[in-house]
Amino acid sequence: MKITSFPRCLFLAALLLLSACSTLGNIDLPTTPVISLNGSTVIFNGPTSAKNARAFAEFVKENDFVTRLQITSNGGDVFGGMAIGNIVHQHKLDVEIHDYCVSSCANYIATAANKVIVKNNGLIGWHGGSLQPIFSSFDIPIYTKFILTLSGKDWEQEHQQYLKKWHQQEADFFQKVGVDQMITVIGLMPGFKERRDAGLFSYDVQTLKLLGLRIEFEERQLEAQAGDERLVQIFHIEQDTLATLRSKFNNALR
Repeated sequence: MKITSFPRCLFLAALLLLSACSTLGNIDLPTTPVISLNGSTVIFNGPTSAKNARAFAEFVKENDFVTRLQITSNGGDVFGGMAIGNIVHQHKLDVEIHDYCVSSCANYIATAANKVIVKNNGLIGWHGGSLQPIFSSFDIPIYTKFILTLSGKDWEQEHQQYLKKWHQQEADFFQKVGVDQMITVIGLMPGFKERRDAGLFSYDVQTLKLLGLRIEFEERQLEAQAGDERLVQIFHIEQDTLATLRSKFNNALR
């Protein structure tokens, strides 16, 4: 299964609230998740919608002996991603990536894992988070503004309220799982954004560990699948540089 392209988008969530679209590319995944069990491993293929998060929660509740989550996801709803991540963190699950875990999957599921194992040909990548507007504005489609306006809503106010809720929940989430929230946006920060030539960004093993992720790659870390164009740009960041970035990041939040 391949990721073929990376259009950026936003989609309308329930009640016409603006939701940041975490789906990157034309990825052949079911809308309803395929959830199955293989020994003590729960296998989840699908986007991180709120509905799918509830299905995952119910499945883990019924099979509370599981120790590992094997996931293939192109992301999706950010709150659904955090809901799945909270379950992963609560049950101290290892996360195994055979194909790809990108966007909300990388943001909130990989970061919540007891340990992340990326198998040969597996991809992991980020492209933003709730703090993205500090460094790079969201592109809000005109039809989204039109529909919200047509429904009697102030689209700008709705968007700001959504971002505020997302920002608070994301900050609480990363504090709980013990991973640096910067992991979601470094590729958008000055000095990095200009160097990017891929839709997604990631970090080498050393940098991922400095950011708090417990991760190992079965083979070399991939930037593309099956020789296709580069999909993920991998950054190496030294500890002192990361400390400087963290200082700038914290100042930007004030």
